[in-house]
Amino acid sequence: MKNKEIHDAISAIMESMRQQGTSPGRLKNLENAYHVFEQYLSDNHIATIDEQLCLEYVYIKTGQRYERFEYVTSNSRVDYRMWPLLLLLRYLKDGQFRGDTRKIKPPFVCPPSFASAYEAFCEELVYRGYSQATIDANRQKVQKLVAHLVEQGVTASADITIQHVEDYLKT
Repeated sequence: MKNKEIHDAISAIMESMRQQGTSPGRLKNLENAYHVFEQYLSDNHIATIDEQLCLEYVYIKTGQRYERFEYVTSNSRVDYRMWPLLLLLRYLKDGQFRGDTRKIKPPFVCPPSFASAYEAFCEELVYRGYSQATIDANRQKVQKLVAHLVEQGVTASADITIQHVEDYLKT
């Protein structure tokens, strides 16, 4: 796709989002993300884009590498870059705007090696009388930590080191 085609596609996406009643704040975020992306293309003399180029751009901007866009992340900084590009790639592919671009995040399944500690944590939240919103928020935080530990090859609570925790906090 040539830069004019890319710019025209972005304009069409933004107009579709406005017509759908997207909030002004979300529109501003999209506009900013697209502006930075178009500047990147211009600065690097890139006239055509594809999924691999967009994924490389996401890596450059976030330090996170992904194999494809059909991936749900738990990192808002990554989503800020990926979601607009996915909309753009889909629009350039078939000329139609589709806002339903991301797959639904699968439910959390705790690895057996962390199951008893996770269940005890969840029970403690209920025991302390926290509101459901607080319980859900805390569960989600621990789920992200467990997923990170599994990605790092940690298979048991006893194997967690301070370095694992520090690396997680950096995410």
